[in-house]
Amino acid sequence: MRIEPKDLRSLVKFLAVGSAFGAVFATLTFATAVFSLTMIADRDVDMVKATVSSIHAVLRNKRVTFLWAVLIGLLTLLGFAKIFLGLAVVMPWLAYSILHSYREALDASIWPKLSITPRAADSIKSSTRSNPASPP
Repeated sequence: MRIEPKDLRSLVKFLAVGSAFGAVFATLTFATAVFSLTMIADRDVDMVKATVSSIHAVLRNKRVTFLWAVLIGLLTLLGFAKIFLGLAVVMPWLAYSILHSYREALDASIWPKLSITPRAADSIKSSTRSNPASPP
């Protein structure tokens, strides 16, 4: 599809199709990631279970998650508008809200809590000892 400089109709079609595809991908990305990343950090689940649970939670709460997605976009734009300094306030607040939204939207009690085993804790300790730049 070639867009001529003075052809406004072609430009509008191009922007409409591009925006529609972008909206589909943004919706899929939001639905799969909104609760799954927090669930992986909180529970002993694999990526597939967390992603499917996230999508189900979004589908059960369509209006709320749509409003939340719009707010995330607007707050992120506001953070960018303030020469990225606003992101220092907005991003921790959004992360905190995601954690509490995850706890309200999903009943993750059927999956075991993520815990650090003694073996994993030993490997963490040994990796910090071998790194001279890390504090003791």
